[in-house]
Formats: sequence, C-alpha cells, structure tokens
Amino acid sequence: MLISDVMAQTQLSKKAIRYYEDRGLFETGRSENVYKDYSAENVDRLIAVKKLRDLQFTIEEIRDYFDSDEKKSAVLARKLNETESKLSIHSKERDILESLHNGQAIGSINCDGMKIHEDKPYMYVRDVYKVLGVFNLISFLAVTIFFLFIKEPAGNHKSGPMFAVWIIALSMIAIFEERRAKLKKQGINVLERKPAEIVLRYLFFLICYAMYGAIANECLFAMKRYLAEADYWGVGNSILVILMFLSFSVFTVIASFLDDINEILNFFRSRRRVV
Repeated sequence: MLISDVMAQTQLSKKAIRYYEDRGLFETGRSENVYKDYSAENVDRLIAVKKLRDLQFTIEEIRDYFDSDEKKSAVLARKLNETESKLSIHSKERDILESLHNGQAIGSINCDGMKIHEDKPYMYVRDVYKVLGVFNLISFLAVTIFFLFIKEPAGNHKSGPMFAVWIIALSMIAIFEERRAKLKKQGINVLERKPAEIVLRYLFFLICYAMYGAIANECLFAMKRYLAEADYWGVGNSILVILMFLSFSVFTVIASFLDDINEILNFFRSRRRVV
C-alpha cells in the first residue's frame, strides 16, 4: 500500500505519517521497487495513534500504550487521574462563576485549591467501591464477632459518648457521599482516589462499626442485669437498640459497595420491589 492510500484512509498528512514512523510507533516494509509498503496493520495503528493524540496522549505515552498490557494499564490510569483532577478543578471554577453571577462579591471568593498539581498523589483502582466494600464487610463481621461473641459484656456506662462518636463518624461518611453525588450530578464521575481520602473514609466506617459493637456489648450487659431482675421491658429495649445499630451498620456496609447516594437508594428500592 502506498503512502497516498494511507493518507486517504487515516486522514493524516504525509509529514505526520513519517513522523510517527520515525518515532517508532509502527514499522513498514519495502516493496520490490524499493518503495515503502504500508500494511493494513499500519493503517489500523495510525488510526489508533491519531485517536490517542486527540485524547492528548504524548508520543511516549502512545509508545507505552502499545508496548505491553502492563504499561498500557499504567498509562490509562495516569491519564484518568489527570483528567479527573482537571474535572474537579473545573467543577470548583463553575461554582465560583455561578456565585459571581448571582452577585457574590469577588473579595469573598475563595480560590484555594484551584491550581492543578500534576504530582498530587492519586490512586485509580478499577471497581474501587467493590474493593472498599470488601474491606468494610470484613471489618464489620470482625467487629460483630468480637463484641457479641468474644468480648465479655461489661457495663462501662459510656453509651452516651460512644453514641456521639458514632453520629460524628456517620455524618462524615454522609459528607463524603454527598460530595461525590454532587459531582456526579454535574457529570463528573470522580475515578481517582487520594490515598489519604481512602484511608480516612475507611476509618470513619471502622469507627461506626466499633461504636456499634461497643454499644451492643453494653446492651448485652444490661440484658443480663434485666433478666436477673425479671425486667423484660428492659430486655426488649436492649434488643431493639442492638437491632437498630445493627441495621444502620448493615446499611453502611451495603453503601460502601455502591457509588453514590442515588445508587444506594435505587438498590433498596429494587430490593423492596423484589419483596
């Protein structure tokens, strides 16, 4: 195949085709009359290169993309991180412009964090919520088994402070989910994850489970006392408290597997329709 045929099929200039060949993105053979002979595979590669260039891939990134599956995965993860970082910045810009349009004074605008730092540590994990969900499920089961079946019930009388900590942790989880739901509503699906954000989010989930377990343990201690006193009303209340915190904990475990608040609500609606 002559270069004129390749130009017609790829819509690339002769200069671009030769440039990509010189940079090692594809190789050609030689025909009997010593002209370069372009193959159908060369055309496919050039079309792919053109599309990757449209996606702002550098020559080095394109070379890595075709070099091996491992390098391809690394390049795509890095590009996803860069793109999602820019989308997050553009979302903040949009909010600021809307505030200015609505009459807010420029002096009161906070532009901190608007600059994109390419070296900011991010992680891209395929099906990140499934990975985090598994960690949360294991943690929830471990806490439940420890506090309900291993730890001897003890009356520390600290249910009030533990309940307050549980509410704070649950509120922080809700803030995380609300932020991601807001971005997704604007068409921004945040795929990159800061390592600190992953750890912090998991920590709040873990605190919720720990407080649930500790409060349930207190309720078990109270149940023993109520049974000894034949106070069956107290026993019933203790069981209700355990079931309430258990229900919230199960809900948070399920939520950790899902992407945002709407997906969580849709999950429970679908379960209700099945029932």
